[in-house]
Amino acid sequence: MKALLINQPPQTQKFLEESGLATIATAEVNRLLVTLLPGVVHEINNPVGFVTANLSSMEGYMQSIGELADHFKRLTTLLGSRPNLTTEERELLDICKALAADADVEAAISDAPALLAECRDGMRRIQELAAALREVSLTGEEAQAGCDLHLCMETALRVIWNELKYTITVDRQYGEPLFLEAVSSQPLVQGFLVLLAHAIDCMGGEGAIAIETAVENEATLVRIFCSSQKFQENRCGADPAAARHFFGKCKATLNVVVDGPGRNVFYTVTIPADASGSNE
Repeated sequence: MKALLINQPPQTQKFLEESGLATIATAEVNRLLVTLLPGVVHEINNPVGFVTANLSSMEGYMQSIGELADHFKRLTTLLGSRPNLTTEERELLDICKALAADADVEAAISDAPALLAECRDGMRRIQELAAALREVSLTGEEAQAGCDLHLCMETALRVIWNELKYTITVDRQYGEPLFLEAVSSQPLVQGFLVLLAHAIDCMGGEGAIAIETAVENEATLVRIFCSSQKFQENRCGADPAAARHFFGKCKATLNVVVDGPGRNVFYTVTIPADASGSNE
């Protein structure tokens, strides 16, 4: 098979700015966010929906329990100094029993932990999506150095998940935990997002993605292997050159190899030791 090798030498930030590639890269990520927004909103609405439904259920339970507690309070007050029940006391006791049966207090108490757990999970998902969007947003703020490489990849996957979760499998073959002391998370997340979008477009929305991380010769490597029976290079939307801009911020280089006539695409991101810092 004939392989098309796309490999450019590292570019400095000054040259990127002067060449206009920084502007192109920014526009590309903005285009991606607009394209992905409906899917992201869908992913946000799902957890919000079941959190809202569960809270409504809890409100109903609490209202019934509150009514029951009020009647029991009245009954306890009346029975406090009387050895025998009066007609009113008996009526109140019957009301409490009926209300307890109608409210199904045992079921309410039993369901409450699961409902609260789902609420917590929904809030966690919302927070993760919000954090992911914050990572890829172009605010111009300087991100602090130091990031978890695998967390950066997971953040990019979380943002773009709606585009691949039904028809593209993702196999994570992560190595040992990799903390990059001298690299900020934002350019890595943005670069990975552009690469994943490029791969999905090339794959026609179907196929398999394998992600591998490793440390070789003190450099940190991220390899992304994509395969699809519907591969078409000319379908690619996001320009991988935009990813070079973001990876260039942390002195990383990008290789893209397309297997012709076309079934696979391979991305390799190399972060040198002087950029990544210690990986201990």
